[in-house]
Amino acid sequence: MRYLKWFYNVIYRIPVDVVDSLSFIEASNNPPLVTSGSYNYIIIFLLSPISGEDENHKLQKRLLEVDQKVPIVTFYRAAYTFNGESVYNMIFNIDPICEREAYIRDVSFTDETLRQGIDYPRAKDLVSDYNSVNDKDQFVVVRSFREDKDFKPLMLLKNDVVASQSGLNIFIGQRGVAIPREDLALELDRPIYFLRLLDNLLKKSPAGYLRLRLTKWPIALRMDDPPMTWQFTSHRAKILTPSDYVRILNTLTKYGAKMTCFVTPAVISRDGKIRSWIETDFSDAKKILRILKEGARKEVFEIGCHGLTHLTIGYKLPSTITKIVWKVRSAKINLAREFYDSLSRKEIPYNLQKKQERSIELINKLFGSKPKAFAPPAHTWDDSTEKVVLEMGMSYLSADMNFYLYPEGFGFRKNPSPIGESAQNDKLLYVSATVLGNYGTFKKTLRLFNELGIPLVWQQHNFYPSYFTPEILESFFKDLNMFNNKTYITIGELGDLLQRWKKIKIDTNLDNGYINCEIETEIPVLVEAYYRGKVQVKEVSAGRHQIEMNLQSP
Repeated sequence: MRYLKWFYNVIYRIPVDVVDSLSFIEASNNPPLVTSGSYNYIIIFLLSPISGEDENHKLQKRLLEVDQKVPIVTFYRAAYTFNGESVYNMIFNIDPICEREAYIRDVSFTDETLRQGIDYPRAKDLVSDYNSVNDKDQFVVVRSFREDKDFKPLMLLKNDVVASQSGLNIFIGQRGVAIPREDLALELDRPIYFLRLLDNLLKKSPAGYLRLRLTKWPIALRMDDPPMTWQFTSHRAKILTPSDYVRILNTLTKYGAKMTCFVTPAVISRDGKIRSWIETDFSDAKKILRILKEGARKEVFEIGCHGLTHLTIGYKLPSTITKIVWKVRSAKINLAREFYDSLSRKEIPYNLQKKQERSIELINKLFGSKPKAFAPPAHTWDDSTEKVVLEMGMSYLSADMNFYLYPEGFGFRKNPSPIGESAQNDKLLYVSATVLGNYGTFKKTLRLFNELGIPLVWQQHNFYPSYFTPEILESFFKDLNMFNNKTYITIGELGDLLQRWKKIKIDTNLDNGYINCEIETEIPVLVEAYYRGKVQVKEVSAGRHQIEMNLQSP
């Protein structure tokens, strides 16, 4: 549900109401589906199906108010099945849905099919100890609920049905197709499947819809761990050299692009003391800091905060951490999680996290300004981290696109962090990476992100194999030449833009292709209306506007 709400509300700026079934049925103040003959929703989602055999079901009766007037989308409860290969291989071998519209087709189910109840098998794998009841898998695979040679799919994954439709009743999840968990749905090939599906569902609404777009597609590049990484100091990992940074700076300048570098300003030396990189004997680190400072002066690099040392703070003295890092090296705990105690699997108290304010002092000393954005090391943090970040004067947190709260004891800790959503009473905004890893893994999503208006925030590191190189950037920028409506932007600038995006006030009335909209905005935006295959787009400047569009047939 968080994924749906984020996509429609944050990206498209279409209001979304979320209610549980019991409240929807029984609460006296539940949202009306129909008011004075007008339908208040363009689409309704059900996260669990209603048995067609229970004709007296209150929820089913209520939905009959809008039956065949508003699309009702049912997500079937899923059962996981293993394919005999490792989970790792299965995750990365899922093929995306073809983007051609030929794969989007209507389907006719018989009344007999619709009246049948659905059984949901539970799956348990003895080898991996997976149990579908816990639903902690990477993917969920839905088994076929009916063998019917006559029906035609609404959407296909190769020859497997992803979605089907009867009138305005739409069913998601059939015939063994893999559906990604929401917290992983923006990685690799998966957005071509899931985001395309969510966008096409809107087009099924007879009332049409109105959405907003930014006037330019924002593209932000994010590099973590400069000037050097603890993995280099402990494991001698291959990292970017000073000459690499010079070439990256030149490449960015050539294409008028920018990059946000999330700096870790200090290192734990062999004697256990925390020292700024400029106080160490790592000459390359000092050279890289000078290059970053020059890039920041030219407004090509933005400097963000990536913690103090990238190594775990908390219940252990730095000297103990040093012994683990330098002598054990193969320790099973993840010391890269600076703001989580991986050894005890516990959150680090606020008063200890508060001491990391020194990172801001060092960054200010190195670059002459304080950062606006923070990236938690290893994408692991908690509420105390967010509070400290705000107290350090930063308004933006850039992590990965996570939709779930990872509980204490899970092995690591992170809060939900979808890009464009807020935390800490709306004082902290998430400007998270929407794509991770090497360019080849998400290259095919460029066109989709541009079409849907999803900000492209590409996160990499400064060490092999997940690092930026001038050659990779050259390929990336050349591929982006096909898009004329793009703008290169830093994480801080994107945060400023999204803050204004969130403040937009919009009130829309849809009436058989005639659309009336009142909008108040601090930034120029595109207003896009859709009605039964027809599209109109109007650009509005900052201010308050009354917009009328007529998409009715002549």
